[in-house]
Amino acid sequence: MQTTFFTPKDTLPTTNPAKTIYGAAYDVEFGNIATAINTKYDSGSIAAGGIGFALGSAGSPSIYFGVANTSGFYGDGSAGISISTSAIQRVNVNSAGNVAISTPTSGTALIVNGFAGAAALSIVSGSTATTGTSDLSVNRAGGTANAVLEGPNIQLNDTTNTTSTALQNSGGQTELWQYNSGAWHQPLKISNVGAFTINPPTSSASCFTILGVSNAYALNVTSGSTSGQAYGVAISAGTTSADTALLVRNQAATSTFFTIAGNGQIAVSPPGGAVTAFTVTAQTGGYAALFNGANVTSNSFGLVARAGTNVGDVCFSAQNVASTVLLQIYGDGSVVVGSPTGGAKGPGTINVAGGLYVNGTAH
Repeated sequence: MQTTFFTPKDTLPTTNPAKTIYGAAYDVEFGNIATAINTKYDSGSIAAGGIGFALGSAGSPSIYFGVANTSGFYGDGSAGISISTSAIQRVNVNSAGNVAISTPTSGTALIVNGFAGAAALSIVSGSTATTGTSDLSVNRAGGTANAVLEGPNIQLNDTTNTTSTALQNSGGQTELWQYNSGAWHQPLKISNVGAFTINPPTSSASCFTILGVSNAYALNVTSGSTSGQAYGVAISAGTTSADTALLVRNQAATSTFFTIAGNGQIAVSPPGGAVTAFTVTAQTGGYAALFNGANVTSNSFGLVARAGTNVGDVCFSAQNVASTVLLQIYGDGSVVVGSPTGGAKGPGTINVAGGLYVNGTAH
């Protein structure tokens, strides 16, 4: 650094003692030049040991640009590097290589603009799996359970920012939110004990659709194994015959096989082809089917069978396990017991293969 300035002496008269330059002044200036030469950075010194800067701080970074001396790079004092703007730390890279982005005063903290045909952001986890670690962790202070975007969340927007999907942890439960037509909707929620809740859609559409693959069930429900505490599927739907609690159709949804209405009525529709519509197989020692009518006088009904109108139609048939007919009622009202000669004899008749007994007496 120059300490003696010689140019002002040129204007002084020759008789002025101040015009004289003494050797001591030369020594100071030549010493300054020598120091500058010895301490300057050149390619050799940089290659040998690099450039050292003071640590600095967020408000006074060691490296800044132009006159913006409150924005730049500085050391964090622990072998890390920080970046500040307007005297506030924005980014820190610690000695282990971890990058921390500080909370901005406004706007989005990090924006990544991707290249066409490539991922905007790719996260590669460590080579050794560790229980309890995550590749991506989103934390938020505060938040209200069951409130949209008030818990730690990940939000996905379309290119026009008119529709969004958000996944958040709210009060320990996982929630899926969707934004469309100016409002948020929660289609799915998983409680902190693993219970699923699927909320109704915003339009008249199925809440839940499962598309199966060949040779496998589209849905397999297995209950708990504790006796007296094992439950399968519970369906709560409607209150009248116009409501449908359960509907079973073919794969193309063109034929209905089985329906349970909201008032409990059950309808079994005829299958395609000449096959049995409904088969009940009993366990040993138990009834295949038991019908109990209501215990109300004049309003107690058991089983009604409706089939055909002539002798060629079978309204009711009782057979043994070998398919031998024991009792048959035809569509015209004729009744056959066993396999009597002549078969059905017409409306209102009973043809019995064996004897007819009344109170133990043969007739």
